[in-house]
Amino acid sequence: MTYSTVPNGDLALLSAALDEPDSDLPAVFKALSVRNQAIGVLIDRGHAPDEARIELTRRANREGITMNQTAQDILDALTVPAPPSWLEPRCGVITW
Repeated sequence: MTYSTVPNGDLALLSAALDEPDSDLPAVFKALSVRNQAIGVLIDRGHAPDEARIELTRRANREGITMNQTAQDILDALTVPAPPSWLEPRCGVITW
């Protein structure tokens, strides 16, 4: 698989995947989706779009992991655990 030199790394990844007959396109699109969602989170936290992409790359390099894993880690940090069952509202009919 070869990568083109283009300003957007996601475009290079997609282009390379389309050039390969055995590429797992659903996995490529999933990875791009995760990256873009993480960039959206970083934008929501105050980064400009270009800065968010750079920040994602910076975090991946600092941690020594892939951009995809870094993006997934950002999204996973947003997941709030379900409240304990005793906090769930009680809905139903009251019988006497």
